[in-house]
Amino acid sequence: MQICWNIGTGLGSTFDGLHSTNGYHLLWVVALTPLAALTSFMGLGKEAFSAFASALALLLAGMTAFTFFRDGWVRLFSLLLILFCGVLMETTLLALILLVAVRVAFGIVRFPSLRIFLLAAGAALTRIDFSWLVPLLFLVIPAAPRRSRAFLVGCLGALAGVTTHLVVQRLLFGEWSTVSSAYKIDVALHQGGVEMLRHNLSSSGNLLRYATALSLASLVITNRPERREAALLAMAIFPLAIYSFFAEVRDWYFLPTLLLLLWLATRTCGWKPLCRMAACGCLIYALAMGAYTFRYRTDASRSEAFIERAGKCLHSQDVIFQVDGSGYTGYWLSAHVIDGDGLVNSWDYRRKLLAENLDGYLREVGATYLLTNSAQVGDPLLSWHGISIKTKDADLRVDTGVSRHLFAHFRLFALKSVSLASAPVTKSD
Repeated sequence: MQICWNIGTGLGSTFDGLHSTNGYHLLWVVALTPLAALTSFMGLGKEAFSAFASALALLLAGMTAFTFFRDGWVRLFSLLLILFCGVLMETTLLALILLVAVRVAFGIVRFPSLRIFLLAAGAALTRIDFSWLVPLLFLVIPAAPRRSRAFLVGCLGALAGVTTHLVVQRLLFGEWSTVSSAYKIDVALHQGGVEMLRHNLSSSGNLLRYATALSLASLVITNRPERREAALLAMAIFPLAIYSFFAEVRDWYFLPTLLLLLWLATRTCGWKPLCRMAACGCLIYALAMGAYTFRYRTDASRSEAFIERAGKCLHSQDVIFQVDGSGYTGYWLSAHVIDGDGLVNSWDYRRKLLAENLDGYLREVGATYLLTNSAQVGDPLLSWHGISIKTKDADLRVDTGVSRHLFAHFRLFALKSVSLASAPVTKSD
């Protein structure tokens, strides 16, 4: 959202307003950026942009629910799944594209070659790690009309999408991949395995989503799916299985798998069992969302109050360094919030981070504030790949107070050391 806003308002491809970044999924940014430009042109602010973006995402969610699912309970369940997994993320668009491709592959609707090409290219540009799925649908599902031709066209579309992605990254940023993709590859290589799976299972929200995926898959299997349905079942589960062992599974990663499994369940299960399952699912997810809202309602109001109070003591040219959770604060604060984990920072920052060479980075960017979001604060306040800030080097300015959420206890510290804050703010690539 913040990157879309910056591009739409003419600041360029940047999260913090100081450093260029390519840490985003291309097609989703292309979809949201015109809304940011329109909002800015109308003289409106980020609140309006959030409303417009939410309206677009909800429109896509509604199209998905009412196009691919017939029964009212199943439609409502699909909408709740989208909301619970994060409607404002790129997977809302990706799931819609994949469900259209599935209907074409199963022969339910007929698409000319150009539309198949665009579906495959769109999936690749929405999330490059799903570029393989659309062509594979036409290869392994026997009912696909003109299967060989559709597979070839799908391959060409996916290749075009991947090529466009790579060329854009190379021409605009001098690299072949996004900085966020490189970060995730590092995580997969160095942290992937059983411990990562345990980490992903430690979240109560993730447990509910995993249980839903397992229940839907079991429902499909017990109804003895045909070969093509079994093939789609495997393709739906495969991405989530890989993520579970080799990535930090975010809420929205579940959405394509869950909606594909739900669509499969509508084909293999009887009407009554499916309606009962969907009704139970609606009740469970409604209760889960209600419980989450109730449990963290105080944290939400405190976070809003933090943004208001921090905004009063910050100027637009102030530079804040924050390692984790910068998406929320970076969007709502007017100051420059630098993303310390590197997902939406520059490639130059990533190279320094990997080399454990961030000593002097705060001075280089002219950082005047440190923002933390963890309930536990020790001494040093921050020790991060060469950066070390001790409690004596910073004054606490704004604190949200005790938080139930592990990562919503925001604290804003003013850096006292002249050596950290004396350098002027400069832009870098």
